[in-house]
Amino acid sequence: RLWHPSKPAPCLRKFDHQDLVTALSFHPVDENIFVSGSVGGTVRLWYIPPRRCLAEVEANEVITSIAVAQNGNQALIGTANGRCKFFGLHNEMTGGWNLRHVTQLDIRPKRNSRSRKVAAVHCIPETEQFLVSSNDSVVRLYRMDDKALEHEFMGHCNTRSHFQASCSPNRAYVLSASEGRDVIVWEVAPEEDADRGNKLSVSAYEHFVASDAPITQALFVPTTQSARFEEASSSSSATSPAAGLTIVVATVDGTIHVYHNVNLLATESLARET
Repeated sequence: RLWHPSKPAPCLRKFDHQDLVTALSFHPVDENIFVSGSVGGTVRLWYIPPRRCLAEVEANEVITSIAVAQNGNQALIGTANGRCKFFGLHNEMTGGWNLRHVTQLDIRPKRNSRSRKVAAVHCIPETEQFLVSSNDSVVRLYRMDDKALEHEFMGHCNTRSHFQASCSPNRAYVLSASEGRDVIVWEVAPEEDADRGNKLSVSAYEHFVASDAPITQALFVPTTQSARFEEASSSSSATSPAAGLTIVVATVDGTIHVYHNVNLLATESLARET
C-alpha cells in the first residue's frame, strides 16, 4: 500500500504480490518508480501513477532486503541464503525499464555463525559504495563498480534482526544497532589508507546504551546540521569529524530517541532528546 502523510486514509494505491511482501525501495531519481520483493522470491518493478508492473523477475530465493543504487541503474536484492543479487533496471536497447540479472555476491559468513542471511542492504549517498548487514554479525562495505569488499565491521550482535547499517554524512563512520540496547559506531579508514583489493577488518568500535528497551533500528541522520540542533552544533569541536552528527534510535516500546553529538573531543558526551 502507498500512503501519503497528508492523507492518512484511505491509501493512495495498492500493488499486489502473490506472497508476503518483505522489502521495497524507491528509485532515487524517479519518484514514480519503486522495486518490491516477496517471500516467494518475486521481484517487481512498479510505476506508481497507473499502478502498473513494468517488469517482473524471479530471484529464486526468499528476499529479505532491497536497495536501489544511487545512480538508479541497478537494484540490489538481499536474500535469506546470504546472497546479494544485482538487477539492471534499464533496457539499453529500447531505453525502457526492465529487470535483468547482472551478477551476484555470496556473503561468506564467519566460521562460528549459523546464519548468513542478508539483513539489510544500504547504498551510501553520493558514493559508489554500499553496505551489507548480515546475520553473522558482520557489516560489510563494498564498492559498486567491481563489487570488491573494502571493510568488514565486527563487534555488534545481529543474529536474527533486520538491522540496517548506515554511514555518516561525512562518510567517516559506520553505525549499526546491536541486539539488546547498544548502538555501535566504527570509524572508516581513509581511502588512502586502504589498499585497493585488500579488505580491512575493523573490530575497534565505540558504543553507548541507547535505551532501556531493546532496539529495533538505529541510523545516522542524513545531514550533519539541522535547525533543531544548530545551536549545539555551533559549539562542537571543529576538529572532530563526529561533531554535529545525529543518530536516531527506534525501540520495541514505540519510542524514537534522538542523540546529537555536541562535542565528542571535549566532553565525549551525547545530548539526548526523546
